[in-house]
Amino acid sequence: MPTEGYYGQAVSFSLRSLLAVISLAWIPFGPLLLQFPSNSYAGTSSVHLQASSVQALPPSSSNIEITSPKNGSTTTNPYPILRASTDARYNYVVVFVNNQTDYQSYSAKADGNGHWSLDMTGLLLPGRNNVTTIATLYPSNLKPSLNSNSTIPGFYLPSNNNGSWVNSKIHFELVVPPPVITNPAEGDKVPIGGVLRPIITGTVDAHYVYVGLSVNMLSANTGVNQTVGEYYNDSIPQNGTGYWSIKLPGGDSLRPGTQKITVWTPYVNLIGEPTLNIFGKTIFVAFVCNDRSVVMQSHFCSN
Repeated sequence: MPTEGYYGQAVSFSLRSLLAVISLAWIPFGPLLLQFPSNSYAGTSSVHLQASSVQALPPSSSNIEITSPKNGSTTTNPYPILRASTDARYNYVVVFVNNQTDYQSYSAKADGNGHWSLDMTGLLLPGRNNVTTIATLYPSNLKPSLNSNSTIPGFYLPSNNNGSWVNSKIHFELVVPPPVITNPAEGDKVPIGGVLRPIITGTVDAHYVYVGLSVNMLSANTGVNQTVGEYYNDSIPQNGTGYWSIKLPGGDSLRPGTQKITVWTPYVNLIGEPTLNIFGKTIFVAFVCNDRSVVMQSHFCSN
């Protein structure tokens, strides 16, 4: 019996001692244990911190800007220089030019400070032109050649963007002003007798080097739509300011009568397609023998 009593007292003493130890340990470590998160909360916090510390750049056109030509602008210059500005970290810019039949891609040139340019000579057509620039961050060993260009069947942008590329789009109108005949005027009587030869002058937008000119002899008393023959048809260079002139060749083919004079600006895309003629106002004049009235017969003026 005494042994059992001592055993019960020992058990009671041991429990009291254990509770006392736990209570003493709680004093310095309890607040820390209350602040330590559970495993599930700690895992969530870790993922959240990791996600917030790595932020991919969203797709945005604000990181590249086509500064020239301006979006929605109109120009008569068929040889504009495209200029774009972007973050200097992008090391390759490609330009897509919409020529209404397909997209031509060309590599722009960099100045090393985030400014890019492309000479658009021969890439445009009269009317609306759509231009897209794409700036890309390439590893140095994968960067395309600067002089590379290609034709692709349709416009393409990568489907995903992790900040490795940005793009910008604009459109503008190319207007080709028609050329003008300044001399002779509509209905003039132009002497052609003797050594006299008609001089035809006019103007054209200074961006365009040549004008096309044709002079057609019309049959007498049958209206202006029936042509006897083509007297002159050639291209004439302007002098750098837009002024052009031509003294018609002499010879027996220069005969009196009603003449139809037509002038146009030949617009040729330098990449080979297509060729357009922008016509000016056609005029009708009368070639006469010296100062005499117009001779409607098909003979030539005497020398």
